[in-house]
Amino acid sequence: MSLNIIDINANNLEFCPGPCKSIEKESKPIILGKSRLWYEFKPHSGGRLNNFTYPIDKNNLIELKNVRLCRDCYSRYLEYSATKDYNLLLKDGKTIYKKIEKNK
Repeated sequence: MSLNIIDINANNLEFCPGPCKSIEKESKPIILGKSRLWYEFKPHSGGRLNNFTYPIDKNNLIELKNVRLCRDCYSRYLEYSATKDYNLLLKDGKTIYKKIEKNK
């Protein structure tokens, strides 16, 4: 059986779409040095991460594309992915899906 992938383009989301509880808009960047900007969410350069994939049940994956994440959600994803902790990724995936659906 193949998995269904639910693509979510996070390009227009102004809050962290990760599993944290925050729905606050990302703050304005600060200026470092003469002209370098530092953004609150990762990547701090202001760019976007290609995609982050989470299971949401045994048949579906959610794929966040063009995403910017807060530091905690970014670190958490990397940790759970590195340790292949499916259950924690699944829990986060369900949380993310609900968060995005509620705050569209």
